[in-house]
Amino acid sequence: MRYAETCPFWARSSSMRYAETCPFWATPRVSEKFRARQPWAGNFSDILRCGGIRENRGFPGQILCFLCSSRYNKGMKIFVIPIGTVRGGVFGALKRSLAQVFSADVEMTARRPITEEAYDFQRRQYYANAILDDLDDEFIIDKKEERVLGILDADMHTDPMNFIFGLANHRTACCLVSLARLRPEFYGQKQDRELFHSRVVKEAIHELGHTFRLGHCRNRHCAMYFSDSVADTDAKKAGFCPVCRKKFSSRRLKTAS
Repeated sequence: MRYAETCPFWARSSSMRYAETCPFWATPRVSEKFRARQPWAGNFSDILRCGGIRENRGFPGQILCFLCSSRYNKGMKIFVIPIGTVRGGVFGALKRSLAQVFSADVEMTARRPITEEAYDFQRRQYYANAILDDLDDEFIIDKKEERVLGILDADMHTDPMNFIFGLANHRTACCLVSLARLRPEFYGQKQDRELFHSRVVKEAIHELGHTFRLGHCRNRHCAMYFSDSVADTDAKKAGFCPVCRKKFSSRRLKTAS
């Protein structure tokens, strides 16, 4: 079985279909202690989180099937993926805030490399669509209960805009946030970690909201308000307005059913 080194929650082989509902991965080096356990019992060092796997006794180390699904891990899960080198210690603030706003289990994953083919040397920016497409292709998730949020510490753009803070695709439940223009230093101001972290959280909530088919909101204090500049982001709150909260709750119920 081949494993995707940059992707911590899916695996594939020529004899197994993609585990679309399984956000876990397993190593073929399964210990004797692990073999003796039931596939759904406890947490093991051999897997990212407990989900359960079955080993082929005739071919030690070959995983026959994944038994993980939303039945074993109820509730929403958000995978936060650093893309390239990410500075500023934003992940603690992200984990706390996203868990609260979305009532989700937020999991930080291993860093993956930036898609260098997406870099535009003339613009000195990354083309966000190419990076998001790369995430879409690599990470297979349960779109009813899981979301992927990529964090990129570089400037990016998309057509026809000359820059963006983030991008989302509701069809694949993946989204992307750029940190570059959220830093006060980008505008010649002194470093302000608290302000920077609050901006990152707001834009992450905004992009994740899009993955639930939430559109832009007219309430400039809502996280779903479109940020034409960082001043718009500063004016927003790290959460949904009552209207968007109602829409989000309704769509969560539809996807979970």
